[in-house]
Amino acid sequence: MRVQHRSDRAGISARAVTRTHTRRRPARGDSDGTRRRALRPDRGSTGARHLTGSPETPGAPTPAVGWFNLGGHVSDLANALQKGAEQAAEPHGLIPAEIMLLAACGRLEECTASQLAPLLPVDASRVSRLVNGLVERGLLRRRRIRSDRRLVMLRLSPEGHEVTTAVAAHLDAYYARLIAGLSEDQMRAFAETAQAIAANYEEIRDP
Repeated sequence: MRVQHRSDRAGISARAVTRTHTRRRPARGDSDGTRRRALRPDRGSTGARHLTGSPETPGAPTPAVGWFNLGGHVSDLANALQKGAEQAAEPHGLIPAEIMLLAACGRLEECTASQLAPLLPVDASRVSRLVNGLVERGLLRRRRIRSDRRLVMLRLSPEGHEVTTAVAAHLDAYYARLIAGLSEDQMRAFAETAQAIAANYEEIRDP
């Protein structure tokens, strides 16, 4: 039975994104009597503000894309997904990284640990430890290739299928609550925006 897991599409591993808010305050006067404006973090702010200029001032400089606000939205969403993953994994005595590994293995049906590594937000040594733990718990099975004993294939055990199916059902219900009230057009716009940002990142990362 092949398990389709939504967590890999939404990303259940959260990375910390620091949200910084700024506000302007007068700086001390210069020697010629003029005064400059300075920026400092505003820990009490509830939303990102313009980095330069003023929206009320005609001809004010354009803000620097508002990446503070982008980071805040991404961080909030990542935290929400991480909490959902933790809630889904906890009843089975697992952590989100183990759930992601099981789901990826279920999609591939049979694979090696090296094939799983690029699909998970952890390094190769951590993947090896996760695999060992899941094999010991009976959720994964190993199979050595006769023609090359160094090659070890992994696949879900029946118990592993049961766990991933239960987790997927939990996450489906959780995600349905997260997007409650959003229209199809809103979801499509969100997906297109996220894909465009990810594509821009790929160009920046690999120019």
